[in-house]
Amino acid sequence: MKPLQLLAIVGAGLIICLEAARPAAYLEHRTLLAVGLILLAVLHGSLDQVLARYSLRRSGLSFIGCYLAAMALMGFLFWLIPTVALILFLLLSAYHFGEAEFDEDKTHKAMDLLQVVARGGLFGIAPLLLHPTAVAGVLVAMGVTPRLPSAELGWTLFLGLFSLNFALLLKEHPNSRLASIAQLCTLTLLFLVADPFIAFSVFFGLFHALTHLSQVALRVSRKSGWRQLAKRALPIIIPTLIGVVGFGLWVNHVGVSDQVLAYLFIGLATLTLPHTFLVWRFNERSRSPSF
Repeated sequence: MKPLQLLAIVGAGLIICLEAARPAAYLEHRTLLAVGLILLAVLHGSLDQVLARYSLRRSGLSFIGCYLAAMALMGFLFWLIPTVALILFLLLSAYHFGEAEFDEDKTHKAMDLLQVVARGGLFGIAPLLLHPTAVAGVLVAMGVTPRLPSAELGWTLFLGLFSLNFALLLKEHPNSRLASIAQLCTLTLLFLVADPFIAFSVFFGLFHALTHLSQVALRVSRKSGWRQLAKRALPIIIPTLIGVVGFGLWVNHVGVSDQVLAYLFIGLATLTLPHTFLVWRFNERSRSPSF
């Protein structure tokens, strides 16, 4: 088991215990903790300019212009047809979350694509399947008319996706199988026990973002060195960090509501469109012998 994977599993286990015991001190600050985890996870997108340099041969103002245009397109979709935009966001997230679980020597064969979508989709839509009532208010604030499944159908779909993931993991190499099953079971328990917003923030912040950061940093550092990686990433990381801290302070001031969470997830959706494309292109190029 990789150190970061072990750290994420231990962190998720701690949150599961806190969600089960629900001490007053934890309940008082848990929503802000979740917002903080999501905002910190946004920082993993700060490496996108580095990804663009290697995957698109673009950088600087041309890259920033294309990136902002893609974000604006997704934001416009949420304004015009929010239901379609939400479905697109969930599909992109399912692929992106699942792709981050695979090592660089994976190829996109049919079975691999099934594994990618099944693994990413399970926890991308888990809040909708297991806690439809809790997320309905956020969907309404996003402009989406909630047509969520019944409790019985939601549980059936979730158990079906879990079973598919478990069966696919049994086909993995023995060296990684046990760690992957431990992660799958830990995350499943987390989404079953915890508040859906808390569960998603832990998954996004501790599992997805850490995995993505470690993969990108290791691949790029092997090609250009850690110093060059830091030199290219810091100009984006610093303003992003300032923006993240500013948004966090605003949330702390106004409080967490369905409308605030809607703004947060629409913001994530606008970042997901260009980010998913860049990561896909980077992974394709990094698998080639010339990288």
